[in-house]
Amino acid sequence: MNINRKKTVGFYFALAAAVLSLAGAFVYRGVTYKSTAVYAVLIIAAVLEVLIVVLSAVKELRTEYNIAAMISSVLMMTGAALSIRPMVREIANTIAGLNEWSVLYTYFLYIALTLLGWLLFLIASFTGIVSEKK
Repeated sequence: MNINRKKTVGFYFALAAAVLSLAGAFVYRGVTYKSTAVYAVLIIAAVLEVLIVVLSAVKELRTEYNIAAMISSVLMMTGAALSIRPMVREIANTIAGLNEWSVLYTYFLYIALTLLGWLLFLIASFTGIVSEKK
């Protein structure tokens, strides 16, 4: 049985989402109040996807790689959820007028990158990273 495996659009979405995850971890360094757990989940999500991309380039593509995008999607949203707690006071102080809005710009950029990365991981998990043609 000859099975031709090839990369799908989800493969490229997962690759872009991994880059956004690493960019989010880099931007998160500039956030005023941060949690180390956020770094951990963002880096794990990005490393997981980069590992899948490297393995798929070196070895035969396997359909088990498709679940990696789903796991990374969950990790990205976990990172976003964990980042909210340390920033609650800063958000409240900014709304009350005690801080400048510029204090939150880096955090908003991090959230935007995280949500976009999550959306790409979600698309990749539904479209699949590899496909099989018989």
